[in-house]
Amino acid sequence: MSRALTEPESAALVAMIERGVPDDGVVGDADRREWLELVPWIRAGDRCGCGTCPSIELVVDERPGTAGGPRIVLVAGVAGALLLLFVDGGRPSYLELAPVGDERITEFPPADEIR
Repeated sequence: MSRALTEPESAALVAMIERGVPDDGVVGDADRREWLELVPWIRAGDRCGCGTCPSIELVVDERPGTAGGPRIVLVAGVAGALLLLFVDGGRPSYLELAPVGDERITEFPPADEIR
């Protein structure tokens, strides 16, 4: 079952699309514009079950974004964590906030803290 993105989730998603650095290769402006156009239709799916992060599956049109096609991973840093956006088959599919220490992080950081 999906739900609407919270404001911090949506802001982090937009920031990652706009400023995330591809881990391998180049992402063009056209790709970023295409992903931004999907944001109003993206909903939160399953949440990570680790209990230490707010990572979520991203769902478009009630389908997880795991369609065939290349996987692109955009990376950014925030205090105490690594932020990743997975794009599968041209659709954002997973927003991950991975703490780098033992600290539990329950919400995505404000967009202006994403580097």
